[in-house]
Amino acid sequence: MRSIAKFSTRLSIAGLAVLMGMSAAFANTLSEVQINAQDSGYGIVLKTDETPQMKKTVSSDNKLTIQLKDVEVSPDLNTVYNNVANLDNVTVAPAGKSNIKIIFKGEGISNSKVYF
Repeated sequence: MRSIAKFSTRLSIAGLAVLMGMSAAFANTLSEVQINAQDSGYGIVLKTDETPQMKKTVSSDNKLTIQLKDVEVSPDLNTVYNNVANLDNVTVAPAGKSNIKIIFKGEGISNSKVYF
């Protein structure tokens, strides 16, 4: 009887490990950053599997940082610039476990709106 209980416990633990591994396979992924020129500032479209928690920080008129929680970066991340003339650079970097930050530098970037 004890061997059946031990087997059941081991089977439950193994099943839990498989489920946890599957949830990691379905992580929220950032696949594209699209920057569109608008009348004042920019429209920034972040393409993810699901809408993540976001924190937007404006450091100056020329610097904007977006932090995304529980998001991974696709190895094939695509960056699209639509009629953007005054954007110096876009940097995507890790910000802890399963979090990323995207830093935009350029004239008028502080007037941007973010969409998913």
